[in-house]
Amino acid sequence: MEVKPRIRKNVNASPQLHFLGGHFSLGPTSIPYVTTHMTISELAHYLKTPEQLPGWTDGPTEIEALYQRQLDYRRVKNRILPYLADSEGERPRFFNSITVALFPYKNHEIKSFDADECIPPSLEDTAADNIINTGPVTLGTYVPFDAAKPETFSVGELRWNVDQTATVAIDGQHRLAACQLLHNKNPEEAERTRVCVIFIIPSARLGYNGNSGKRNQLLTLLRSIFIDLNKHAKPVKRSRLILLDDSDPHSIAVRRMLGTSLHDVDASSPKDGDRLPLALVDWHTDDAKFENGPYVTTVLMLDRIVQTLIGGVKPVTDWTDKKGIERQMEAFKRFGYTPSDECNKRYSDFRDAEELWQASFSYPQEDLGKIEDAIGTMCSPVVSSLLTRLKPYTELIELRRDYNMLSADFSNWYEAYCANDGTPEAYQRLQAVEDHLKHRGTPPKISTWKHCLEEEIPKLKNDNLFFKVVFQAALFNALQLLWRTPLPVIEDADIPKKGTPEHLLSWSNALESVINSLTQLDDNFFDINKTFSYEGRSGTFWAGSVLNLDRNAVDFTDSGMHRTAHWILLLTTLDYGRRRWLEVWQTGLPEDYKEFLERFAEEDPDYVQSFDQVAKKIRTGNSANRGSMWRLVCSLAEDPEQLEDQDWIEENAQKQLDARVGFIWSLLKKVSD
Repeated sequence: MEVKPRIRKNVNASPQLHFLGGHFSLGPTSIPYVTTHMTISELAHYLKTPEQLPGWTDGPTEIEALYQRQLDYRRVKNRILPYLADSEGERPRFFNSITVALFPYKNHEIKSFDADECIPPSLEDTAADNIINTGPVTLGTYVPFDAAKPETFSVGELRWNVDQTATVAIDGQHRLAACQLLHNKNPEEAERTRVCVIFIIPSARLGYNGNSGKRNQLLTLLRSIFIDLNKHAKPVKRSRLILLDDSDPHSIAVRRMLGTSLHDVDASSPKDGDRLPLALVDWHTDDAKFENGPYVTTVLMLDRIVQTLIGGVKPVTDWTDKKGIERQMEAFKRFGYTPSDECNKRYSDFRDAEELWQASFSYPQEDLGKIEDAIGTMCSPVVSSLLTRLKPYTELIELRRDYNMLSADFSNWYEAYCANDGTPEAYQRLQAVEDHLKHRGTPPKISTWKHCLEEEIPKLKNDNLFFKVVFQAALFNALQLLWRTPLPVIEDADIPKKGTPEHLLSWSNALESVINSLTQLDDNFFDINKTFSYEGRSGTFWAGSVLNLDRNAVDFTDSGMHRTAHWILLLTTLDYGRRRWLEVWQTGLPEDYKEFLERFAEEDPDYVQSFDQVAKKIRTGNSANRGSMWRLVCSLAEDPEQLEDQDWIEENAQKQLDARVGFIWSLLKKVSD
């Protein structure tokens, strides 16, 4: 039964606007829109940016709703507003249309266009004979409209119930913010200037054939339009594309690692399953670093982690690149993804297209879901586990819990706190968030949050390798290398097959175990300047790998990352063999790690061979990328002639390696003892 909206003349109605209607119907979805114009004063009064819509980001917030709430007020005030307000200049001023989503919205909730509570206003003094009421919106057309015939949606008049309608800019929010400021600064000029506005009205009565009745369905539509409107203009930041793009399988795979909403984090009752809670990830900046602030990682870092785990295959940015798409598809297949018949047909047509014809490829929706499941099932549990259960990350999470900083309230406040760039508008937004928090039943103490951010977290993160981008990258690079390494075998033990999810999980658990054991035994083991002493030799443990001695600074290069990954690989391999020894033979361990390897070789020579290969990479590397011990010896050489003697370098590199592995073995034996 069709719901007939109630019509009242005394509703809080918008201005009555003349429009040109149309449908954008490329592809399976038809999206109705109307083009009109409004004065800058009307824009300021009736249109909103996402952050100005009450309840848009209050409390638990879906990741879909986070994408566009940040405004760059410096850009608004320093670039757009001066351009609009330059009344003395001779240059003509103009900008293109603002695209606005118009939908039912009441009590901080999106409503259906068919909701019986919607009350549309009446049109006044109109020549339009054909009235269309859809939700809180009234349209009148001059010719009869048939939803089955989009061409009949042409010319008419438009009005909406302001109290029951959201009008949110999904393209042009910075221009809208500048218009709002101009209205406050020069209302007379704002009143006589009209701006083109495109309203997207996803109502079935107007011919929309997609889903928009629920919040996430509408947000999916809006973010898709946002991407399409912006990807060919000013480049959208990589982190934002990852959170938004529903057609890119790599971005979808990264999002599979993340929790789907911003909510309170409760370790005793996790809401995210095998996903990393969004509150622990920097999702609101385009920064890869996380050595400052409350996060264990960033969206850009997760992007890199996924790229590492799928074998180093980069995301496709050019969908006409046949080789790039082939590499990506083969990488996905290694995770158990099987292309659908439709995908195979599309790929065949794309691959066989003539070179002169710039054909592009896209994955069917079914395949995007299969890729998400394939990669997510295998990778998400280990990513989430390592970034929440490794001791340094656990300590950060526990510190945030002690300061009540795992709540959605903190996450929303911290995003506004970071976005405060010194402009009055950004400051006012932060103040509005803080004022809102003061009215909670038990208001949080923002001063304690700031104390933790400024004092406690820096103490925890300072010089700790786990909060350096290069070390976290090395961590997952090592895991990827381990995944390609067979597990040690003693007495024909039943172990997972190489390359399976169980095999990856076994090595992930081994990595977690050795790191937590070493940090338990030595709190400073993973400090950048960690010193050690073993049988008369001493030095800086991480020198030559993640620590560049020549500059006494972290080596953020890819070469530094790989050298560090080899050390993590060696630690994990050695400790896994130690634990297998104790589990199977249940006897004491040899005092010397070399004796341990000799005896283990009798059971599993392949394991010892793998260990020796990693040790060689650490000791000497190759001519293109020297190992960390080789680089260390060269840095410490006192006589330039020694640098010409490769035998001398290799001999001393072996001594440096033996001292460090011996030190590690002495610590690991304490676990056994």
